[in-house]
Order: sequence, then structure tokens, then C-alpha cells
Amino acid sequence: MHCCSHIVKTEGFSGLYKGMAPSIISGSAYVGFQMSFYDLFKRLFINFSSLKSKISINLIAGSCAGIIAQTICYPVDTIRRRMQTDGLGGTKDVYKNTFDCFKKMISKEGFISLFRGYKANIIKTIPSAAIQFASFDAIKMFLIKG
Repeated sequence: MHCCSHIVKTEGFSGLYKGMAPSIISGSAYVGFQMSFYDLFKRLFINFSSLKSKISINLIAGSCAGIIAQTICYPVDTIRRRMQTDGLGGTKDVYKNTFDCFKKMISKEGFISLFRGYKANIIKTIPSAAIQFASFDAIKMFLIKG
């Protein structure tokens, strides 16, 4: 709670909600893309793959879905992180709002700035999404077969 009270003291109550709009946009879009691409890749790999193991298909399909969803949503996630850290510790805010953050990043740092940290994030995403979806399907089958 100490962290929250410090934010409220230095940035006001609204400081607790900085970056909320891009969080909602990127979070819901990420899950939607990830689930859709997982289903697509699973069907593709079952039909056009020499992989016979269902778990292998689920792991690979999950990884691919995670990579694509991250790639699509990463720029908004980068903006979210910038907005959340803007004015941290009582420093002067750099951005007025989410769109201002986007414009300033593009004009001052170039389009590539939206993908800072992307490689490290993908390294994390590959095993994470693979395990997430393989577990999802295993638990789903367990519950269905009961």
C-alpha cells in the first residue's frame, strides 16, 4: 500500500489510473488475437503437419499465437508503459494523454521506438504462450471427459 499512497501524494488520485486506456485496449486485443490465432494455428498444424502429438501441436500453436498477438499489440503496450511511468516520482509529465505520447514517440524517436524491448518480450512470450495453451487444452479435455 505504501506505493499507492506515494503515487497519490506525488501525482494525485488520477496517478493510479495513468495508462489505463492503453491497458484496456492492448489487454483485450491481445487476448482476442491470441485465442483466435491459437485456434487457427492448431487447425493448420493438425491438417498440414507431420506432428502426431497433440501436445506438440498445442505447444507450437500457442507459441505462434503468442508471437503474432504480441507483435500486433506491442506498440500500444509500449505506450501504456510510457504513460504509467510518465511523471514518476513527482517529475514533470512529458505526455498530455495517450495520443500525445504516441505522436511524441514517433516524431522524436521514430516508429521503431514503439517496439523497444520487443525481442526480450518475445523470448518470454514463446514458452509462456506455449505452456498457457497446452495447459488450457489439457485442463479443458480433463473437465470434458470428467
